[in-house]
Amino acid sequence: MLTIASTQDALVSALAAQGLFIEIPPFLVRVRSPLASFATFLLQHYPHHLCSVEPQVASFDIEIKYENSWRRLIKPQIRFYQSESAPFYSMPSTHLPILWEWGLNYCIASKFHGCLTLHAAVVAKGGQAMVIPAPPGSGKSTFCALLCLHGWHLLSDEFAMIDLTSGEVSPLPRPISLKNESIEVVKTSLQQGQKAGVCQGILSSEFCGTSKGRVALYSPPVSSHAPQGKTYPIKRVIFPRFTPQQACRFEAMSPAQCLMLLADNSFNFAILGQQAFSCLADIVAQSRAYQLDYSDFSCVLAELEGGI
Repeated sequence: MLTIASTQDALVSALAAQGLFIEIPPFLVRVRSPLASFATFLLQHYPHHLCSVEPQVASFDIEIKYENSWRRLIKPQIRFYQSESAPFYSMPSTHLPILWEWGLNYCIASKFHGCLTLHAAVVAKGGQAMVIPAPPGSGKSTFCALLCLHGWHLLSDEFAMIDLTSGEVSPLPRPISLKNESIEVVKTSLQQGQKAGVCQGILSSEFCGTSKGRVALYSPPVSSHAPQGKTYPIKRVIFPRFTPQQACRFEAMSPAQCLMLLADNSFNFAILGQQAFSCLADIVAQSRAYQLDYSDFSCVLAELEGGI
């Protein structure tokens, strides 16, 4: 297999024909689309991922194509298909990158049960993982992006992929989805890095008018990605909540509290049953868990670096 960056000349034709087979470990994704802008997006945000144009058995078979309607002549709409099923409404063609990201999230969350999956960001430092589960709107992705901008390695912004036997988490680094005010927060940090001559990744243009408001995708540099094939023990679990004017406060949680909230944030806890419960019980027994309220990220970073 070659990287997406090295197959630049063949991307558009492959996507429009038989499809491109992209390795997003542990998944192999077949994707087809007639939109040339998709190739541009992949080159910017997935350049180091391995791919092939040769047919293979894929984990997910995805197609993003134009809606067959007269509206295409006025305001082109596209739709996401997974094995001929369309789980979402159509979106403007300019929103293709977020339709791809949200669609892939849907496939992983609803179709994959080879491990315990949590709705959580995961970062690592010193060979140990910190899991950051949180409901939408709590600032999970902003928190994750800022940690990546300050020396932490990205495992995932959306999924904690936990092995049921070892309890360790595997990397699934993809672009971080930022919404509304969080876009400006990360953009400011990136601009500060640029002034210092430091490349800290790519921030996409904004996608406006989505169901989540304004959205942008941030891809940390590949040097900030956790290496594929390595797994990490979970040693900290943080439930963050951004509150304006709130002093930084870490409140310790009991193992029972943490387990219940992790189960609530799991996509397949009920499906995996006893295995999932035993796995989470082991994790909370060996990790420290906190509810975090904050408004100043620098204070949070100091506490984390201090070993809380």
